[in-house]
Amino acid sequence: MPVTFVAGWALLGAMLALALRPAVVHYANQAAPSAQAPPGWLLEALTAGLFAVLAWRLGVQPALIPFSTLAATAVPLAALDIITQRLPNALILATYLALLASFGLVATLTDRGPALLRFILCVVASFAIHVAAYALRSLGGGDVKLAGALGGALGWINWQAFIAGLALGWILGALAAVGLRLVRRDRLADTLVPLGPFLLAGAFVVVLVADVGPGS
Repeated sequence: MPVTFVAGWALLGAMLALALRPAVVHYANQAAPSAQAPPGWLLEALTAGLFAVLAWRLGVQPALIPFSTLAATAVPLAALDIITQRLPNALILATYLALLASFGLVATLTDRGPALLRFILCVVASFAIHVAAYALRSLGGGDVKLAGALGGALGWINWQAFIAGLALGWILGALAAVGLRLVRRDRLADTLVPLGPFLLAGAFVVVLVADVGPGS
């Protein structure tokens, strides 16, 4: 993969993160006025890095667009979940709309109607699974909505990626909770582990190792 393409895609990611920074600051202040927004370079650097890895791994193919679209909102959502333990509905809705539009475009260009149908089915399946967990008070409403979008993106690849990505997110979250229990036993009751960043991490790990090519 040409270095210039990877670098250019990373620059695009940084510019999108810069454009979304005001929204991150707004939602952080709205949810917790005393909360501090991430440093002025962190969101941009993380998004640029994720864009670069996606460009290197997926190459020049239509599927790079929707997964990069997901990456553009993933970093702000993870940051806000860590800072405020909330996932703004507006950003999640934007993620859904961007994924539907970009995957729809890819399906049209590459004649992958079945993959688009699987995307929709996996959105519904992931949402239903996490609604059940929400009913058991195992996660928050924002996590349910985020999981639907992630399940759809993973389902575009195949059903195995759908299962593996969501399961890995839960495993990472559980490991973080156990680690926190070991480190902060005396204050565990006052400490919540946001699940959103781990769901996002699990999804992107699978995206980066799976076959996301035109024939997947």
